[in-house]
Amino acid sequence: MSRLTVFAPDLFANLLENSHTTFDHRRWPVLGMMISRAREHDRKCTAIEDNLGALFGPGPGDGAPLSVPELTASIDEIVDRSDRMMRADPVHLRADPTQILLFNDPSIMPSLAEADALIETLNVGLPGLNLRRGRHPGRWYCDPPTDGDAIMAAPSTVNGRSIANFLPREPGASSTVQLMNEAQMLLHDLSVNSVREASGVPPINSIWIWATELTHGDLGAAPRFVVGDDVLTAALAERLELDWYAEIEPEKLLFNITSGAGDGLLVLGSPTGSVERNEQTSAIDDFERHWGPPILNSLRRFRLAELCVVTDRQAFTLTPLGVRKFWRRHLPTQKNKH
Repeated sequence: MSRLTVFAPDLFANLLENSHTTFDHRRWPVLGMMISRAREHDRKCTAIEDNLGALFGPGPGDGAPLSVPELTASIDEIVDRSDRMMRADPVHLRADPTQILLFNDPSIMPSLAEADALIETLNVGLPGLNLRRGRHPGRWYCDPPTDGDAIMAAPSTVNGRSIANFLPREPGASSTVQLMNEAQMLLHDLSVNSVREASGVPPINSIWIWATELTHGDLGAAPRFVVGDDVLTAALAERLELDWYAEIEPEKLLFNITSGAGDGLLVLGSPTGSVERNEQTSAIDDFERHWGPPILNSLRRFRLAELCVVTDRQAFTLTPLGVRKFWRRHLPTQKNKH
């Protein structure tokens, strides 16, 4: 069966954010029609990394665990990898009266020059951390002490939330937290951050040390063709020896799928971070204008057997017959508002 899966974890949150209250049919007519005529399936809401990993099927045949830091380091071309390597991504912490909130939105990530200056300061003050960055200035790596306790949540999961629920709680699990506290002291009042604050940008005042392993997917065979400027997407495709493209013309991807060469996976935006660029892109608008029309055309002509749109909470399956269900108008956006 020729199948295309589209992964857009924050689809409905972004739709409501961009149109304020309701789905704007005039702005996104193709996407609106696809969702309204598709069959909806609820999904277990887990971390973006796990949801993405599940779309790649059962994982490597050797059963080896898929470490997120190791996977992304392969794309970032981190050569000096150790067995205890973790991610140590730059974040902004904001203290409220009763909690400390973490933020790592793409809009506040450092530039290359800022990242290098921040890392240099931290390596002078914490030389044993061996901090270094990847191709993207917001993706950092470190080698914490061997007795360090990994935080299992990526900063994208913690974003906008209190850090208290994500810190390690085991007896003696303090080394990782201590390292992050020391990093905060080193970054306090740093000139790079002073310039950022003067420009109205939140300072990078801490790092988030984390590592997690992906659970193997149970959604059948892996796709043959993978598209998306997303670092974990690229890393999983490389690890599983799949054909990966940061960008590709929709017609070419659809031809490969409908000719029987294999299924496809399209990852919208950069849910786990761009491979290297530091600007934000509008994934919804890009899909509506660039991807939606040729996909819809392939469905109408019975060339594409199935389209599956996967968000963080739902999956929507559309078939050629489903496209013809013009009487279906309901859009479940309000139900999924975050």
